[in-house]
Amino acid sequence: MQVYSIVELAAAIFQTVVTAGFAALCYQLYRRHHKTHFYWWATAMAVYALSMVALVTFLSTGQWGFLYGHQVLTGWTALGFLYAALVFSFQVRWRSWFLAFLAFPVVWSYLAIFLLDDFGFAAGTAVVFLSITTAWAGVVFWRYRTLTGSTAAGWLAVTLGLWAIHHLDY
Repeated sequence: MQVYSIVELAAAIFQTVVTAGFAALCYQLYRRHHKTHFYWWATAMAVYALSMVALVTFLSTGQWGFLYGHQVLTGWTALGFLYAALVFSFQVRWRSWFLAFLAFPVVWSYLAIFLLDDFGFAAGTAVVFLSITTAWAGVVFWRYRTLTGSTAAGWLAVTLGLWAIHHLDY
C-alpha cells in the first residue's frame, strides 16, 4: 500500500470541508429563493463532499472499495453539475429516465478498478468527465454574465473554469 503524507490527507480533508460548506450555502440559497438549480447544485456538491470522504478513507486505509465509492460518487457529481447547469440555463425539468445515467459511473468504475485493475485509467476518466462538466458549467455562467452583466456570475464562471483545470492535476 502506498503511504500518503499528512499534507495530502489534510488537503483532501480541507477540500471536503470547503465542498460541504458550498453545498450548505447552495441549499440555503434554494430555501431562500426556491430556485431549482440551487437545489441541484447543493445536491451535486454534497455528493462531491461524500466522494472526498471516500477518497480520504481510501488514502488512509488503502481499501479499494473506498476508491470505488469515490469514483462512483465523482461520476455522480459530474452528472449533478451537468444537470444543475442545464436547469440553470435551459430550465430542464427532471425526468425519471435521467436515473439511467447514474448507472454509467457504477459500471465504469467497477470495470476500470476491479477488472482492468488500472487506478490511473479509472481515476483519469472520472476526473476528465468531472473537469469537462465543471468547465461547461463555467461557460453557462459566463454566458449568463454576458447577458445580464452579473458580476457574481462572472466570478463564478472564472472560479468554475479554474476548478475545472485544477481537477486535471489529480
